[in-house]
Amino acid sequence: VYPHVTIMAGTLWLGFLLLCIASSGLATSPTRVNLTGTDWVIRNDQGNVTNVSATVPGQVHLDLLRAKVIQDPYYGYHDLDYQWIAFSNWTYRKTFQVQEDLLEFDTVWLECYGLDTAITIRSMPVSLCLVV
Repeated sequence: VYPHVTIMAGTLWLGFLLLCIASSGLATSPTRVNLTGTDWVIRNDQGNVTNVSATVPGQVHLDLLRAKVIQDPYYGYHDLDYQWIAFSNWTYRKTFQVQEDLLEFDTVWLECYGLDTAITIRSMPVSLCLVV
């Protein structure tokens, strides 16, 4: 069981995220685990932003603004001051538990909506996919 998912993205917008568990023939419809919410955290690879609360669906600028890491990016010359955000690689992280009956399924699908740029999705320690 991999109860931990890390989304690594050089992205400015992270969309609706949903874990869909496909049926193994035991049930007629898939089981769904919704991973959206405010219990995500973000950090960047430079290490100057760590463990900031995040919301999915959401956007990194909004998460940084809510956490008071940055000020309003639309005020004055802040758009120039905050260019580092676009050049940072961001990790969105959430820990969640899955039911034991998940192991009965032949296939597990991770559906992601609104992912931007190049993305690596990991369910520790396995890299699930790379989207470019």
